[in-house]
Amino acid sequence: MGKYGTVLLCVAFLGLQLLIETAGSPRRNNRPSQKRGEDDKPLFLTPYIQNGSIQAGQRRSQVELFKSRIGANAHSGYITVNESTGSHLFFLYIKAKRVFAHSVSFLPSKDPRMEAPLLLWLEGGPGKSALFGQFLEGGPLGIAADGHLYRRQLTLQEEANIVYLDQPVGGGYSFTRDPRGFARTLDDITGSIEEFLRQFLELFPENKNRRFYAIGESYGGRSTLGIVNRLRVNGTLPLRVSGAILGVPFIAPLLDLMDSSDYLYNTGLLDGRGHELFAERFRQIKQVVEVNSTIAAGLLLKTVFNARIDDEPSLYQQLTGYTDHGSVLRMRPEPETVRYAEYITSDAFKRSIHVAGGVSLEAQRFHLQVGLAQEDYFTDISDTVAKVLDSTRVLLYTGQMDTVFPAVNTDRYLRQLDWSGRQDLESAKREPWYTFVDTRTPAGYVTRARNLTYVLVSRAGHQAAFDEPLAVFDLMYRFIHVTEARQVSVAMKASSLWVCIVLAGSLQLSSGSTDPGPLFLTPLIEACNFTEAKNRSNVTLFKPAGINANAHSGYITVNKTANSNLFFLFIEAEDQPSTAPLMLWTQGGPGFSALFGMLLQNGPLAFQLPGNLSKREHSIQKNVSVIYLDVPVGAGFSFTNDTSAYSKTLADITKDIVEFLRQFLQLFPEYQGREFYAAGDSYSGAYTLLIQIPKTF
Repeated sequence: MGKYGTVLLCVAFLGLQLLIETAGSPRRNNRPSQKRGEDDKPLFLTPYIQNGSIQAGQRRSQVELFKSRIGANAHSGYITVNESTGSHLFFLYIKAKRVFAHSVSFLPSKDPRMEAPLLLWLEGGPGKSALFGQFLEGGPLGIAADGHLYRRQLTLQEEANIVYLDQPVGGGYSFTRDPRGFARTLDDITGSIEEFLRQFLELFPENKNRRFYAIGESYGGRSTLGIVNRLRVNGTLPLRVSGAILGVPFIAPLLDLMDSSDYLYNTGLLDGRGHELFAERFRQIKQVVEVNSTIAAGLLLKTVFNARIDDEPSLYQQLTGYTDHGSVLRMRPEPETVRYAEYITSDAFKRSIHVAGGVSLEAQRFHLQVGLAQEDYFTDISDTVAKVLDSTRVLLYTGQMDTVFPAVNTDRYLRQLDWSGRQDLESAKREPWYTFVDTRTPAGYVTRARNLTYVLVSRAGHQAAFDEPLAVFDLMYRFIHVTEARQVSVAMKASSLWVCIVLAGSLQLSSGSTDPGPLFLTPLIEACNFTEAKNRSNVTLFKPAGINANAHSGYITVNKTANSNLFFLFIEAEDQPSTAPLMLWTQGGPGFSALFGMLLQNGPLAFQLPGNLSKREHSIQKNVSVIYLDVPVGAGFSFTNDTSAYSKTLADITKDIVEFLRQFLQLFPEYQGREFYAAGDSYSGAYTLLIQIPKTF
């Protein structure tokens, strides 16, 4: 073993480096330190649960930050998963604001949040805090490159309850007081997660019997498979296990998955000499792992990650010149990751989430990694992978530019895996996949085989949800909510659905009262309560964005017998609204929402990646008052209670449009006699030509 003496030394300096990580972390103390004082201690919630003090535990764990910033109810604290070792898992729980499908359907006696699924978000590392996912990938509160917090427009939390869990014990803000509390196997990890969930459901019983999805990235994908398999086998928790989402996951044998020598050579990051050096290093590691897996882990660290043991860069850094390992497209850490680390380690933030200022982030990752390196790192879990694929819906995505787990390695593993869908996967057709924002450029490629939806995300590296947030959101949303999305309308198109999510919380899809039903304006129009109708339909979204225009939205009933209702958004001209022409804008499809046109084509608000709204420099609404109308009945947010009322001819469509305009001009009589234009693209161009406005208008 003399030739491996240097390797032995590197193990002693593992420090706090991730085994599966794309950015280095500052070194910290090995044990969580605590300041004195009752007000500066971690919030342990298990005693509240054991004593039956559920309401007190809920009150004590509230997080004001999310309420004040984004209007979301959130809770955080520690749940003790092993009392004998003093092992505690930290979590952040953010409740759904609404459920999209139910917010536009008709369940007046039911709180929409009652149907929100429960999502468990697990990060990789092992030992990376799940707060990374909340702030930098998909959570409702984001952190920008300059360090300021902002509300993320597209987030699963809008329609799902999400638990961000720091796992395994010793990862993130989680910790143990006894070395025996560190996990060594996947079973150890999932046992702690199962115990966490058991207590969590007692503290927040509204989540019992909900649809449950586990989401894991990188090493977290391994934990995701483990907990999904454990819950299905044991069946002891009141959760409906509905799916697993695996992002660039660590599921294949580690050295087969991580050997990136060919990939780096093919992408030009290594030349012929560098390719041979890299490949030779992996051959050495495969030999060493047979003797001592901990030493092999240390050698792996020295080869591919961002470690600078004894101030010496890794072999990857030496050969490529990159200081960040994760994507072909990224040479150094993005400023957002730096600002994130600064923010979540601040005493003020830690106290706000009940961690206590004296507890250090990732303080025990060295011990955690050493324990897992002895067993789990090099354990083949193919049996577990196959069991989950055979029994559960799985979304698995890889990154086209991933230098940690090259996509080709995962592909090779999946196609050799012995499971019931192996032949189906081999013969399945790979198809391009598009997001709602760009229907011309593929966001990636999707292959489906039985329970598996397998996706390559274009332009994404190892932090796929950070690199391509819109694409990953699109994938997850479809996977989780596809059933609910179809309930909105038989004619609703996916691209229209995703765009409408952005505005659904601001438009009058609901009456604004405790009844979550739509705002129907026809009864107010018929009763001549025009002032009330205008007040209730007022939309305040535009003026804060710098658009000096009045706006209204809601439903007008065009067929009472069938309860057919057309949804509209009306935005008055910014310049001279008292004399501006009136335009009716309809979208094609048939079935797209006209909000697609407002957000992505010509409206005053522009939708931009990764889901933000900004004022459009050139908009027809500057000098024209525009009605964005979801038509025919069943398109966009429009609906009917009678399927026989769907339009069969262009005459049916135009008849409904004319009835809509008749009532609209009663509500806004100042537009009677104005210049009128009908505009539309694609399919809507057909009925735009046929609209005949009665002279009585």
